[in-house]
Amino acid sequence: MISPYIFPGLPYHENRFEVLRQRWDSDFDLIWDVVCKHTGINPSQRSNSMFRKRELVFARYIAMYFMAMRPVAGISKSAYYRAIAGYFGKDRATMLHGLKVIANMLEVYGDKWEYTPAIKAIADELSFIWETRHYYVQRAES
Repeated sequence: MISPYIFPGLPYHENRFEVLRQRWDSDFDLIWDVVCKHTGINPSQRSNSMFRKRELVFARYIAMYFMAMRPVAGISKSAYYRAIAGYFGKDRATMLHGLKVIANMLEVYGDKWEYTPAIKAIADELSFIWETRHYYVQRAES
């Protein structure tokens, strides 16, 4: 199938990615704030590479884990992962490593891992926020 955008004169919506990125950034800010609240991290240290403390690294990885769990439409998963990594000033490989670390720690240690209660509390709070947000969007449309 030939893309219609190869023909001159047909506009390509260059700002489509920017619109998606603005929507993601609001979701990313929400997730980062909830993660910081439950892990005790200062939210301003999000992309500061001077702080390589274990607590901050795991908070970033947990946030990336929840950001990656959000459904994404209209763009490839790779581009979405790059957007997540860019939010923290990291590259996509670091983001993928963070996903793997969190998944492995949850699988191997389960409830014995020190961050498991925080992850469960974050998941509960985010699911409540997203359900109520969806509820209000549905009520506004009807």
